[in-house]
Amino acid sequence: MLRKALLVGLLGSGGLAWAQNAELDRAQSLFDELKYPAAAKALDAAAAQPGNNRATVIRILEMRGICEGALNRSTKAVAAFKALLELEPDHALTGDWPPRVTTPYLEAKAWASEHGALQFEVASDAVKLTVSKDPLQLAQSVRFHLRPAKGEWKTREVALAEGAASIDAPEDAVWWAELLGERQGVIGSAGSENAPRSTHPRVAAAEPRPPPPAPAPVLEPTTHSAPPEAVETHPEPSGPTMRPLAYGSVVAGLGALGVGTFFGVRSHSAQTTLANVTYDSQGRVNSITQRAALALDSQRKSDALLANILFSAGGGLVLVGAGVWWVGGQAEVSLGPTGAAVRVAFR
Repeated sequence: MLRKALLVGLLGSGGLAWAQNAELDRAQSLFDELKYPAAAKALDAAAAQPGNNRATVIRILEMRGICEGALNRSTKAVAAFKALLELEPDHALTGDWPPRVTTPYLEAKAWASEHGALQFEVASDAVKLTVSKDPLQLAQSVRFHLRPAKGEWKTREVALAEGAASIDAPEDAVWWAELLGERQGVIGSAGSENAPRSTHPRVAAAEPRPPPPAPAPVLEPTTHSAPPEAVETHPEPSGPTMRPLAYGSVVAGLGALGVGTFFGVRSHSAQTTLANVTYDSQGRVNSITQRAALALDSQRKSDALLANILFSAGGGLVLVGAGVWWVGGQAEVSLGPTGAAVRVAFR
């Protein structure tokens, strides 16, 4: 399902698998069953769990934005999408969603383009992290991980003061840090346990040495050679024109586009039906049966996938056919005293 593919994609965006969170697993099940009111409540409980890693925070924000949008609670949907895009400005929704979901997302996207994303820097000669931009004031503290040259990793959390946090450390230590938001959820990191930073001061680079002088050129005696003899050219046709192949490619491409249009129309019709379903007080679909809604959703995604594949293949075949038609013809190769010449005769 596209929704499950969306959530699997979040693993790559966060760089880590999401942490164990029973409420988040429950929200996922409700989300897959289109029970958006109950899923939204489960997401609130998942967000309240302390210590969520960054992938989990991103996952919760996107699911919350989709659920609130599906329930026509646009204000909450915009707020969730704003937080999502501050942490990951290039994040794009995966799947086909009705306007009540995409409209809040686009509003948040415009806001993020104007206000910018979360930004922070680390000092080069100290264990210090400074937040330079945080439009929604999401960052609250920093969790430092420090290890001396001879010792074990030690962890210390420091609250941000005027946008910065730091700790004292020996010069031979290595460290990395996590920027924390609400309930100690990770919203950014600098380095990692496998790629820590060093507290050693930077070593000045050595002055670059000038390149060695180039050796003096060796003068060769000048010789006069006789001009090359003229060679008679013999045109050699490369073969018959490729126009028939071009016509066949264009016809096949138009056929694929036609079939893709059929599946696209059918997917859109199913999407429209799902977008207009109604829910009862417990968040269950009551305008059609739950089984029918799930079957219709599965058909919509399959048709959309087929339409996308056929549109891509059809468009590619038409472009290939047009290119072959343009260069199709016969080529002639001629040999002369200075080399070979190729002439293409377009037909």
